[in-house]
Amino acid sequence: MAIIHCVCENKIPVNEAHDQSILSSNIFVRLSEASNYSEFGEIEIIPGQIAEIKFRNLFDFPCKAFFSPQEVAIAVKELKLEKDRMLVLSSSWGNSFSKVPTSVKVSWSVFGLVDIENLPVWYVHFYGAITQCENGLFKPALLDYAVAFETFIESYLKERLTVRHGDTMSEYLLKKNMAS
Repeated sequence: MAIIHCVCENKIPVNEAHDQSILSSNIFVRLSEASNYSEFGEIEIIPGQIAEIKFRNLFDFPCKAFFSPQEVAIAVKELKLEKDRMLVLSSSWGNSFSKVPTSVKVSWSVFGLVDIENLPVWYVHFYGAITQCENGLFKPALLDYAVAFETFIESYLKERLTVRHGDTMSEYLLKKNMAS
């Protein structure tokens, strides 16, 4: 267990200190730490065609897919990322189509969340913000980060107030201060 020492002299215990990885500038480190499920695999695809990948398990919240073509430079992008599958679109670059073999092996990976009903509400919003940010949707990401922060603070205060004053008083204090 790690302890955060605040400038206000409070000591905050942290059970899982994985913030360093979530704040990493490396997208694979960040998503590996933030996600609670990922799948990896390899497909063979014909450039210019669409392929379907079915996941072994259902994602509750798929975040992002990554592709690495092997041996040949082709463009590969998910056309549709769903809970149980994704459609993959492939193409060659410019006029290099004649140099591309009939099929190309592509490694893929998908990061996301499963069992979100067992995760704190603030974490689902936080993960949504990460997803929005990674997909270039910065305004929705900012809103999700704000909601994640507010719901985290609410759950943190409720937990601490309940320990000190009981459930009824903590509910009263939170509702009274939310209205202000």
